[in-house]
Amino acid sequence: MTAFIPEIHQSGDIRAFEEKISRIPMRVLVEGTRGKSSTVMLLEEMIRGTRARTLAKITGESPQIIHNGEHIDIYRERDNILLDYDNIPSVISYDVDAIVFENQAITPYTMRYIHHILRPRHIIIPNIRIDHTEGLGNDLAEMTENFARNWLVTDELKHVYYSEPIRKVHDLVYPILRDFAGQHPRRVVLHDVTIPPEYKEIPGIENFCNAAAFMRNTFGIDEDPAPFLTRITEKLRVKVNSRSVRYVNAAKINDPISLIHMLRYLLRRTPEQVALVAYFRKDRVGRSDIFEDFFGEIDERFGDRIERIWFAGFGTRHVFGHLPPRLREKTVINTDSDDIETIIATAEADNLIVIPIINRVNPFMDRLCAWLEDPEKAGTRTRYAFSPVSGLGELPASACPEQPPSDMMFLTARDRNF
Repeated sequence: MTAFIPEIHQSGDIRAFEEKISRIPMRVLVEGTRGKSSTVMLLEEMIRGTRARTLAKITGESPQIIHNGEHIDIYRERDNILLDYDNIPSVISYDVDAIVFENQAITPYTMRYIHHILRPRHIIIPNIRIDHTEGLGNDLAEMTENFARNWLVTDELKHVYYSEPIRKVHDLVYPILRDFAGQHPRRVVLHDVTIPPEYKEIPGIENFCNAAAFMRNTFGIDEDPAPFLTRITEKLRVKVNSRSVRYVNAAKINDPISLIHMLRYLLRRTPEQVALVAYFRKDRVGRSDIFEDFFGEIDERFGDRIERIWFAGFGTRHVFGHLPPRLREKTVINTDSDDIETIIATAEADNLIVIPIINRVNPFMDRLCAWLEDPEKAGTRTRYAFSPVSGLGELPASACPEQPPSDMMFLTARDRNF
């Protein structure tokens, strides 16, 4: 995989950039709150299937340029957040028939900036759910209005595709988009993409349905859903690592509605208990506030299936104070990287499915995910046993059985006092 260094400081010829953009006949922008990167990659693959030359860009944890199917990592200097305008000038380096770019949902200003320089003719919105309240709006209605205002940045007619399998979200968001489009018929054609009933419970199905609707309307091609369904169900499958710890990595699911949707899908397919490991970022306090309001619903729906919860990051005591009593009894706060081995050991002993949630991009989740995905590389295998006299103690390697005795308990002093 080739490394790519953004060219914003090397690309001062704005006129050449604008002329290049105007010569690309198909310009697609994917925006919304969840599933943007997956939708970009899916659209690039579908459009490339028509023999078009493609250039795509995804942001997030692993930003990439995708040129005719080749994935090229975008270099982030000193691990800084890379904004869209740092790599969009790379368009000038490629001769393509179609661009499919992800629009970061940071603030209304940054979103509209991308509309201004890319001048999209097609806008794909997999969903709009409550998240990024620090920049996009105080509630879902305000967030939706900010997304709709993007359509007025340019004068060209654009086709907008919106989908949402969760009825209560669709019934709030779609009327706002519909009314806005109705006020600007020369600039917007809005497509309300239907999710087939048999697919509605599958998390992320809106990504495929939106892309398929775009391909049908634009190229007259009916895409086969089977390959995509195989991919998405594989991502949602409970995985088992070399320590026989089972896990589902949901750390990229940053909004509570999507988390509830995923948990419902998962827990209908397994009778096992789960452990949630949540990380709260200091720069995403709005997201923490949103989850505070939803833990009651999470408890109501799944409280009997949640065996343990660990809170790490910023303000865990504050979030803990808003938990329903049943969840509070199961929750450990002030968790840090040194506690990850205890989390893993507890999951081993109690046969729990570990589910990281809320925020993925942080050192704690880096280490936790490394443990879950490849424990042999993340650290040494260690066994712990709990004694009512001496407390938690590490067993010497010679005393480590292949399977822990059934009466072993994996508790830290903090656990015993939660």
